[in-house]
Amino acid sequence: MSKSRSAPAAPPTRKHLARAAREQRQRRYILIATLVVAVVVVGVIGFGVFQLNVLRPREAVARVGDQSVTRAQFVNLTRYERFQLVNQYNRITQAMQFFQNDPSSSSYFQQQQQQIQSQLSDPTTLGRNVIDQLVDDLLIRAEAARRGIKVSAAEVQTAYQAVYGYYPNGTPTPTTTPTTAPTELPPTVNPTVIAYLTAAPTLTPTATFTPTVAPTATATNTPGPSPTPTATDTPTLTPTPYTTQGFAGAVSTEEGVVQKQSGLTDADLHHLVETQLYHDKLDAALQAEVPLTATEAHARHILVPSLIVAQNIVSQLRAGGDFVTLAAKFSTDSATATTGGDLGWFAKGELDPAIDSVAFTQTVGVYSDPIQGQSDTGYHIIQVIERGPHPLSAAALATARQGALQKWLDAQRSVNMPDGRALVQIYDNWQTDVPTQPDITTP
Repeated sequence: MSKSRSAPAAPPTRKHLARAAREQRQRRYILIATLVVAVVVVGVIGFGVFQLNVLRPREAVARVGDQSVTRAQFVNLTRYERFQLVNQYNRITQAMQFFQNDPSSSSYFQQQQQQIQSQLSDPTTLGRNVIDQLVDDLLIRAEAARRGIKVSAAEVQTAYQAVYGYYPNGTPTPTTTPTTAPTELPPTVNPTVIAYLTAAPTLTPTATFTPTVAPTATATNTPGPSPTPTATDTPTLTPTPYTTQGFAGAVSTEEGVVQKQSGLTDADLHHLVETQLYHDKLDAALQAEVPLTATEAHARHILVPSLIVAQNIVSQLRAGGDFVTLAAKFSTDSATATTGGDLGWFAKGELDPAIDSVAFTQTVGVYSDPIQGQSDTGYHIIQVIERGPHPLSAAALATARQGALQKWLDAQRSVNMPDGRALVQIYDNWQTDVPTQPDITTP
């Protein structure tokens, strides 16, 4: 019996071959489409990451001329400001333990903590203050460059060492008289050195310091630019001398904490110190330019509560009446009535605006019509005795010098560039990025 053989497979027909080719093309198209979609998705995600981590941090939130304040600078410095405030709050908490049996001191400390809490709970205001500070920094650096004011690397390093209480060439001698102030926090290492970066006292090489924006314990955050550090009655401490290794260790530890909390690097911290030195040098230069004289007026007045009485006195004066006699008889200004109404020399803004409106415009020797006071109740009759350049008093000169830098900064914000653009431009794209950390509750 013969064995059966299986029939050979029929060769594929042209129809089968066409369908196979068509299915192969479809699979290839699907593969290509899948790859294209994958590339697009990866590209979109990649661009989003690139924009978030590279492009967005470099966006300008403000400009000063051709210089920009980037979003990254703003965010990091705002975090640093919050870090400073949290440290101040914690130091106040520690200080309260020393005065827990003194109700007045406890009340003072609680008030300081409430101020800090208020600042931390208002991130928008804090953020705007930081932007103003960064704008002021650029203005100051640009003006310093125009004036040829320079800050050397050695100066920066010396100031940075002073922040940590490290004085390799010897501890500076205190220049203020020590006083006991139970309502103030323990003093910082050197309250007159750096406003941006002031260290709490470091008494051993292994201890760390807490940088703080303000040179004193009072929590303040004024818009604008950057506060000018002023000497207080708190003596400069003399910490236990650092070794070089101890100083390096303290710096390394503290910079690690600062970078973790705010994102500021060692270079950023040195930049802050350098900026403060430029601030101080420009402030000194502007103070030296404050004129020693100013246009002032010397006048006298009679103040009365009634317009009818004032008009009657003016009539008497213009008819030849004696100013001194009438002032003594009618003026309700007890401070000047017995001296003939003499106001002495004064500059604009020192007295009632109503007096200014006459004293700096009226012809010398003429009796004014009754002028209703803005800050005093009543009507003034004013006579300008003399007007012109006059030496500033010591107090007025000190005030003018103290406000010289801020006055200059305020003026720069109204300056336009040659192309018509404002010198200072602050945008609105920062408000959604104001950090809310670190906070007092942050571990």
